[in-house]
Amino acid sequence: MENFNSTHSDRTALFNREFAPLADDLFRYAYRVTADRLYAEDLVQETYLRVWRFLDNYVPGTYAKAWLFRICKNLFTNDYRRNGRQPNTLSYEEWSGSSESKLFLAQDPHSADISEEVMFAINSLLERARIIVLLDVEDFTYQEIADILEVPIGTVRSTLHRARVKLTQRLGEYARQKGYIVDVENPLLDERVG
Repeated sequence: MENFNSTHSDRTALFNREFAPLADDLFRYAYRVTADRLYAEDLVQETYLRVWRFLDNYVPGTYAKAWLFRICKNLFTNDYRRNGRQPNTLSYEEWSGSSESKLFLAQDPHSADISEEVMFAINSLLERARIIVLLDVEDFTYQEIADILEVPIGTVRSTLHRARVKLTQRLGEYARQKGYIVDVENPLLDERVG
C-alpha cells in the first residue's frame, strides 16, 4: 500500500471517512488526559489540524485511530514539556461541589463511562501511567499502545500492571461497594460478584 497523495476532494473524503468519526473518542481521551475541557478542545483541534496537514503521510486502510491518538499524545507531551503545563488538580471535595463538576456531569456525553472516583484515581497516577491506562480504557491493544507511545510493549505491560495495582489499592473500598471482590495483594484475580 502506498502513501495517500491525491486531490483535495480525495483528501477530504479520506479525512471524513477515517478520522472525523473518531472525534468523540479523541475528545474523551484528551479531556481525561488534560482534566480541562478548554485545553482538551484545543488539543483535539490541533490534532485534527496536524492530521490534515500530514494526511499525505497516512497509509489509507491502516489503523487511523492509533495514528490519530499518537499525534494527540505527542502534542500533549510536547506542550507539557515546553510550557511546564500541569494538569489542573483539586481535591475531590473541592471538585465535587464546583460548577465545573456539575457542568461536566451535565454536558459530557461520556461522563458515565468512568465514575468520578475512578477518574480521580487515574488522574493521581504519573503521566505515563495515566496515558497508558486511558489508552487501555479506549480498547487499544498492548501493541497499539506501545506504537502510539513509541515505547517497548514490555514497558506498556509493566506500567499498566503497576497502575492497576495502584488503582486497586486506591479504589478497593469503592469497588467493594459496587459489588466487586477485591484482592489488593493480587489485583489480577479480582472478579465481579454474581
